[in-house]
This record gives sequence, C-alpha cells and structure tokens, in this order.
Amino acid sequence: MNNLVNWYQTSEALKELKKEELRLRKLVVEEHFEELQEGTNRCDIPGDSQLVATLPYSYSLDADEIDAALELIPKTKRDKIIVWKPQLDKRVYNSLSKKARTEFTAQCVTVKPGTPSLRIEVLK
Repeated sequence: MNNLVNWYQTSEALKELKKEELRLRKLVVEEHFEELQEGTNRCDIPGDSQLVATLPYSYSLDADEIDAALELIPKTKRDKIIVWKPQLDKRVYNSLSKKARTEFTAQCVTVKPGTPSLRIEVLK
C-alpha cells in the first residue's frame, strides 16, 4: 500500500510540476525569441551556449477533399505529396482466427508492450 500512496502523491506533484514547467517554458520562449519558426530555432545565451527551441507543426489531411486538392498541384508531385502508411486495424486483426492472427503476426507485425497507465477511481 505504501507504493500506491507514494505513486499517487508523486503523480499529483508531477501534474503541478508539468503545469509550472510549461508556464516557464512559454515565458523563456517569449523572452529569448522574437518569433518562433517551424523547426529548430536558436538563440545565443551566456556561457558560449545556445538556447534551442523546436517548434513542431502537425499537419492533417481532410480525407474527403484529397482527390480534389491533388488536382491543384503538378502531376509530377501528386504521387509524392501524400505518403500512404500501412496501419493495422486492431478490430479486424482481433476478429481473425487465432491461427490466421498468429501467421499474419509472424509475417509482418511487430508487437511491443506500452507502459501501463494508472488512475484511481473513487467508488460511490
């Protein structure tokens, strides 16, 4: 039970620390960078060092509009602008027979366990 209490207290403290770290990070960026550009941004700081801020952007596609949008770009780029990435549909995968799933997995699927999550639910 002691580990449970320690984990819970640490997870609550971590939530607060993450909020404070984000607040301070935003302040540091405002103080040291006029305007962040997508990608890597650098700023000289004392001690022969650089402060490096990385600003990622995420891009998503509207599946219903892709075909029409592809007509707007040169034909030579159409096959290259969108990368079609294989993705496993876990629902269909789980519906396979055990034999089929085992054979399919052996052929082309790598399974790696993630980190378990924990939460405490207050029962009523």
